Amino acid sequence: MLYNEAVKALNTYHSVATAQRMLGKLETYSQSLVRLQQQAVLLTKSLESRHE
Repeated sequence: MLYNEAVKALNTYHSVATAQRMLGKLETYSQSLVRLQQQAVLLTKSLESRHE
């Protein structure tokens, strides 16, 4: 699901306050996911360099 679709769904089925709260959580989780993906890339590169 795209971010814009998630926003539309939240605004359709929830109050403004609830949608804002949920979007805040979504942004926090998205940032955490990006950090974890970056760590995974770094760990993979580190592992590859050890096996060369």
